[in-house]
Amino acid sequence: MASKLSNDFMVVQASATKELELLSEVLRPASTQHGLDQAKAIDVLQSEFADILDIDDMVAAFDIMENETRAAMFLRMTGAPREKWLQHHLQLTRRNALI
Repeated sequence: MASKLSNDFMVVQASATKELELLSEVLRPASTQHGLDQAKAIDVLQSEFADILDIDDMVAAFDIMENETRAAMFLRMTGAPREKWLQHHLQLTRRNALI
């Protein structure tokens, strides 16, 4: 009887441990991934846009990539849409700087 009870406790403990691990994973801040997205976005900016953007626009683009959602979106896009999206946000940044 005692060994069965001990075994039951071990099963419950293992189950609870697994549930806590899953809960911890779900509650882990999403910013961990987005921080990586921001770093990747900066790398892409430097490698793909260094010849296209002047230094002021490059610095403004870095500022745009501080926004986690924008950095993730930028990484998902490719080619002409990515460049057009970036130019659009640079234009918005310039416009807001004048206000």
